[in-house]
Amino acid sequence: MLGSDIGKLFKEQHQRTMELAESIIENVKDSSRDELIEMLREVVSENEANMNNQAATWKAYEAVKKIMKESVDPIINAQEIFDEEVKNIPAEIRTDFVKSFDDLTTEKLDMSLQMNCSNVSSQPMLDPWTKQPIKNPVKSTICAHTYDKDSIICQIKTNKKFRCPYIGCNAVLTKKKITEV
Repeated sequence: MLGSDIGKLFKEQHQRTMELAESIIENVKDSSRDELIEMLREVVSENEANMNNQAATWKAYEAVKKIMKESVDPIINAQEIFDEEVKNIPAEIRTDFVKSFDDLTTEKLDMSLQMNCSNVSSQPMLDPWTKQPIKNPVKSTICAHTYDKDSIICQIKTNKKFRCPYIGCNAVLTKKKITEV
């Protein structure tokens, strides 16, 4: 009975994780989405390993229990039986959980990326300082953010060193760290 309960819990956990991944992909649109998906992927891998260990232990336990019922001297044979059963379990018991998670996230991210790319191509890239469309793009070699050449030259003239204006970016920019795109 406990084995079927564990299987049911694994399936429920799988379903909830897949729903969470879909929700992240559909609702998080900034750069933190990839980070969240990667963190979820690590959790899925850890859970998969734990599930496999629990399933393997349960299988070995059931084998020991069955043989102990039939054995004349169950106490002597129990450890040997358990060890033997654990050896018989394949090194990598793999369910389709991680694969289905990877497939889902890859497929959904690809679709989301295609939709975002079509939206991005129709909207001009804006310079973070002037909020005007970038006409002559240059890029930071540190953080890879893009700026308009005229606005960055103006910044360089007023300040030798300055921070990247993109929210959350702490890169310190100088003339040497800017390249033509």
